[in-house]
Amino acid sequence: MTPFMRLNSVVGGYAKEDVVRGVSLDIHRGDFIGIIGPNGSGKSTLLKLMTRFLKPWRGVLTLDEEDLGGIEPRSFARKVAFVPQDTWVQFPFTVEEIVLMGRIPHLGRLQSETKRDFALAEKALGLTGASHLKGKEIDQLSAGERQRVIIARALVQEPSLLLLDEPTSHLDIGHQIKMLNLLRRLNKDTGLTIVIVLHDLNLAGEYCNRLALMEEGRVFIEGTPEQVLTYKNVESVYKTVVVVRENPISGKPYVIVSSREA
Repeated sequence: MTPFMRLNSVVGGYAKEDVVRGVSLDIHRGDFIGIIGPNGSGKSTLLKLMTRFLKPWRGVLTLDEEDLGGIEPRSFARKVAFVPQDTWVQFPFTVEEIVLMGRIPHLGRLQSETKRDFALAEKALGLTGASHLKGKEIDQLSAGERQRVIIARALVQEPSLLLLDEPTSHLDIGHQIKMLNLLRRLNKDTGLTIVIVLHDLNLAGEYCNRLALMEEGRVFIEGTPEQVLTYKNVESVYKTVVVVRENPISGKPYVIVSSREA
């Protein structure tokens, strides 16, 4: 099966510093891939390369077998949506206005939103638990509320591939589970392909069908949660002692941190 997105020996970073160092990764349609690893391992930079925010210095990225850099911006935005870590918005747009911005790639020049566009925005706000925020200005919201609104905007794009950089970092545990349950449901029911950066290894193991564990800009190991989240792999990359058990409810690997030094 031809990958939906392919990264082949990709190198990139900032100024003259390599942050991502020769990453190869195949992303197939319907995947729910978690990118995990310590701070500074290159997770967010890798995602920025996949969103075209950064241009790779070497290597090749393709989407549907087409070079990522050669895809027309509007066409790219119809296929790929991105939820960044930083969700701060400088101007006091209303929540509804922010979400409707996700429809821009689907509108013609100077075309106004249709009833369908407003209906999609309403549905996305409902899915992310943000309907009650509809009339508020974005700069009046908490970080967690903004995050849910930005995810709603991404869903309104109707992408085939959704890229998320630590989307649960500003959410309490209840909203974390609701958001990840929503993503899993969209992945299973609509075939939405998802690549998500997560710090929480247990959430990554619970929700993702594949994981890529990064270390110093490279993929240390990639595979199923059971293959990746072993105590040897985690201790090797994170330099800390852990115990890995099977979650008695889901059967997925569960990482328990020890205070003892590695």
